[in-house]
Amino acid sequence: MTDHAHYKFEYGVHDPHTHDVKSQHEHRKGHHVTGGYTLKEADGTKRVVKYISGPHSGFEAIVERIGHARHPAHKGHGEGRYQLCWCYSLGKPRTLVP
Repeated sequence: MTDHAHYKFEYGVHDPHTHDVKSQHEHRKGHHVTGGYTLKEADGTKRVVKYISGPHSGFEAIVERIGHARHPAHKGHGEGRYQLCWCYSLGKPRTLVP
C-alpha cells in the first residue's frame, strides 16, 4: 500500500490577556510523521513534547517538563489535608503532604 500523503503545518499562540502560550508543528511524508508541541502549564512550567510515528515504530513521544512548579498557598477549607496531584514525569498519581 502506497501512501502519498504529505503535509507540513505549524502554529503558535501567545495571548497576554489569557496567559495562553503554546505552539505546535508537524510534518508528514507518507506513513511517517514527526512533530512536537510546547505549552505553558498553569503552574508556570513549560511542557515540551517531541514525537515520531511510523508504520513499524508506532507512536513514540519524549515529554520534558522545564522549570519549577509554583503553586499558590491554599487557605481555608481543606487546610492540612493531603492533596492529590498528577505527576506527568511518572505517569501516575502521587500524594503530596502540605
